[in-house]
Amino acid sequence: MIYKGKGGIQYTLSAKPLAAGGEGEIYDITGKPNAVAKIYKPGKTSVEKERKLIKMVSFPPDNSVLSQIAWPQDVLYDSGKFVGFVMPKMSINEDLNVIYEYGAAAKYPHMPWESRLVIAQNLCVVLSCVHAVGHTVGDFNPKNISVNPKTGHIMFLDTDSYHIADGSDTLRCDVGMPEYLPAEIQFKMRGGGTLATAKLPTFTQDTDNFALAIHIFQLLMNGVHPFACAIIPSQSSVTAPQPHENISKGEFPFMQNIPGVKIPVYAPKISILPKEIQALFERAFIDGYVNPGARPSAEEWHKAIGRLRGQLKTCSNVQHHQYYKALSDCPWCDVNNTFSQSFQPKSTLTQQTIKAPQYTPPPSRPAQANSSYTSSTTSTSSYRTPAKKRMSAGAKVAIFAFVIGAGALLTGMVSGWFDFGNGINSGSPSPAPAAAPLVTATRVGDNITFGEYDWRVLDVQGDRKLLLSEHVLFEMGYHDTWQAVTWEHSSLRRYLNNEFLGRFSAEERARIAEVRNVNNDNPWFGASGGNDTNDRIFLLSLEEVVRYFGDSGQLGRPEDAFWIYDEFNHSRIGRGTDNNTRTWWLRSPGQALINYVEDFAATVHDSGLVDVHGLPVVFVGGIRPALWLNLE
Repeated sequence: MIYKGKGGIQYTLSAKPLAAGGEGEIYDITGKPNAVAKIYKPGKTSVEKERKLIKMVSFPPDNSVLSQIAWPQDVLYDSGKFVGFVMPKMSINEDLNVIYEYGAAAKYPHMPWESRLVIAQNLCVVLSCVHAVGHTVGDFNPKNISVNPKTGHIMFLDTDSYHIADGSDTLRCDVGMPEYLPAEIQFKMRGGGTLATAKLPTFTQDTDNFALAIHIFQLLMNGVHPFACAIIPSQSSVTAPQPHENISKGEFPFMQNIPGVKIPVYAPKISILPKEIQALFERAFIDGYVNPGARPSAEEWHKAIGRLRGQLKTCSNVQHHQYYKALSDCPWCDVNNTFSQSFQPKSTLTQQTIKAPQYTPPPSRPAQANSSYTSSTTSTSSYRTPAKKRMSAGAKVAIFAFVIGAGALLTGMVSGWFDFGNGINSGSPSPAPAAAPLVTATRVGDNITFGEYDWRVLDVQGDRKLLLSEHVLFEMGYHDTWQAVTWEHSSLRRYLNNEFLGRFSAEERARIAEVRNVNNDNPWFGASGGNDTNDRIFLLSLEEVVRYFGDSGQLGRPEDAFWIYDEFNHSRIGRGTDNNTRTWWLRSPGQALINYVEDFAATVHDSGLVDVHGLPVVFVGGIRPALWLNLE
């Protein structure tokens, strides 16, 4: 394929895409090993998008950060028609939210505090350069930022979704995560508004500074979101407000007295930070609620964090614990001890001894799931190749802390190319080779190979077997735009029953049965499941994931939580082929928090919790396809 750039330069693209997502496909460019082309799918281009990209090509950030940001380099045309753009080819490491993880799920539990400070400074450097040329990031969420854990270098992704001014016009960013949207944007979305229709201005450099302060807080404060909180059982009988709710009310629990709530159990007190840093957070989250312009700039944060880096000392008990030298005790040891104690309730019961071996094992269950930093100065780097069981109040706090600490709001991505602008991960599975032989299996819990994928047998009914992919095969959004949507109309359903189905040979496709799927309303929140659907490839529903992975009765007894947390968590954990845990989508609706628009879908968290409330439909989540296979 040959396309022309804005100035007439010809680009020859590879015959096959490197990756594909809901919005477009990524291709290598012949003779340009350090660049790739994104070609939009039909219906995904617009005059506004073309204008945005042209503006960005003409006004890039400083050269010193271009190796750390996927900035458009040229706009592509096919016979004069806008089709895509050229951008740097980069090497992706970890999403920023992975660095925020705490507890047993943490991937980098021994990362020194100074390393996190370096990452915070590097965020400031790149954002400062974007702001210097008059641009706004907009959807400044941790899924759009990649981090090299070894060097601290960061990369900004999904730049074609940026919020760009073009003279008197604004070329909008129309996506965003609620937990990173300041109150002034949330107010404009009340009554059913969206980021695409809300009255301008929406995103500004001040809103970027708000999100930056959240990222810095999470890096400095054990991964805790600054607006996360837990209930005080003796003062409240309701669930703790979600971060975006506290944001909209201007309630910052680390510095303000909020009736009935406290900071999460795994969170250190803000007093562990120097007064200078505390003051910056006060400006960002308290003063900025009334006056967004009061929020600290990236430059201010960079300088203050640099001074903090020169005032660190190391814990005498745990070598990787570093903290502000004015403190007498290690705050991380204190937090870990408090968190551990929250999971150790005292019991007055006495253990007994079996006098004779009279125990008969129960029938076996289905098989379970398989189970040195550089300076903050930017440098060249490459780009990326919750009916619940009643629990004690203490347990609720501990579980809430665990979920937030593990990144329940934002979790898990596999390496690959992402189209974050529409919430779709382009890490779709590669084309299947010639049909692989089907391994005969008749028992629930067995594993078989079909196509090029490994599957688990969940059910056998007559001459059909229900199969679920053993691994999270790829990651993408439930829908390509953030809006109210049911399974019937989701872009994910469309993708699975077209592109993904096409990965199988004709012989294999003939064996995949079309079935009628019941799409129930959300049993806890009432969100509509929409019409029942005829599918060949589909996702499990809330009812099905409980039926096939273990039923503790919580789904049928809703009380006051958002998730199912029970003894079957481990069996529900989804892992990629790299063995890393992933949050994976269910087809059932969730429930939105903002405006109560039904734009969330249910998930299974990477810890195995069933999140009945769900996540925004544009969240890039894991996909474990399911299908009914004819035996003959």
